[in-house]
Amino acid sequence: MAREDLAASIEPLPPEIKSIQPGGGVCMRIELAWGHWRRWYLKTFRRRYLADMLAKREGTHNACPHEVLDPRDLKFYRNQGGYSWSAANDPFAWRDRLPFARAGLAELMILSGATMAVTVALAIVYQPLAIGPGLVGLCIVWFFRNPRRIVPSEPGAVVSPADGHIACIEDVDDEFIGEPAVLVGIFLSIFDVHINRSSMDATVGRSAISCPRCPVQAARNKARNMNHQDAKIFKVSFNFLLSLVTGYYPTVRARY
Repeated sequence: MAREDLAASIEPLPPEIKSIQPGGGVCMRIELAWGHWRRWYLKTFRRRYLADMLAKREGTHNACPHEVLDPRDLKFYRNQGGYSWSAANDPFAWRDRLPFARAGLAELMILSGATMAVTVALAIVYQPLAIGPGLVGLCIVWFFRNPRRIVPSEPGAVVSPADGHIACIEDVDDEFIGEPAVLVGIFLSIFDVHINRSSMDATVGRSAISCPRCPVQAARNKARNMNHQDAKIFKVSFNFLLSLVTGYYPTVRARY
């Protein structure tokens, strides 16, 4: 597929996908509320910093529902286009090098901080009571880990998009690709790294989201069709389509 044909085949995001976290959540609302006060502080006390950030900002329009003053304002809306900063001009790019998922840092701090406070309080009263919440806090930190991965450099290599174990490999009539494909289902337990990556160097041609009302346990084979799904259709510069569907049951579907 030629580069110009690939670019022409890229579809806009569906209107229901308004952020990188379509499901929202309490932690997301807390972080957005904190962003409101952070922008007030910057405009009131850090005007020189804002002038520098605005001079380095790229793009022609704001696709976020709030002001965009620095790269932190783009966190939940970076899939909407609009303003951006290059990595060299992003003073918070160091967060990508942390051993934890950058998109989940707020959840990590809020949840682990709450369990740590409970642990300390119980330890003051009676130390054995602190064991349970202490273990929960460690599990939260473990859940958000983001270890470095060495990606194969072979052209056309397709790697696993997630940790876990292969639950099924089968031929399917794929609803996302729109034609027969090979499906590889990967089950992630609570002990696996819950970060999904692109399986190969490609361009996202289409996104889709499905939120069925009757989810089932992720280890069951039918979970891939009945649970929440966030699909990305990757188009590569040769005759190959890859569909990465994440949710309660991550799957990879490929058409050669």
